[in-house]
Amino acid sequence: MANPGAQILRMSDAEIIANGLGCAFTVETTQGPLRLCIPAADIGNVVAFMAGIARVYEEALGAPAGSGGQPSNFTPISATGLGVAKSDTPDASLLVVGLSGFELAFEIPHSELERTGRAMLAMSAGGAPS
Repeated sequence: MANPGAQILRMSDAEIIANGLGCAFTVETTQGPLRLCIPAADIGNVVAFMAGIARVYEEALGAPAGSGGQPSNFTPISATGLGVAKSDTPDASLLVVGLSGFELAFEIPHSELERTGRAMLAMSAGGAPS
């Protein structure tokens, strides 16, 4: 069995450092606090890596990360833009979400992109998503 390492309890004390060249924060773990710094250019890569962990979890256990049969508890992240881009996969597109200083691209099957587009149109008109 792999060594699970220290469990993350919470993250806190985020601050911009070196004139905006990075972000420092504290990760409080079961083995004590750890102060980390992420260069600004790598923030998008770290977010993408963390999202990838959820996929590994889902593939290994056959259940979405954090689901445990409970309803989702979303933590909203402010987006600065939303768009679509061509994917290398023929039956999929990229849903691109702009965040502060970087973008994340999510590969999504065309059928799901169509359903999502209809739901977004309904929401923008004051309706409920279908």
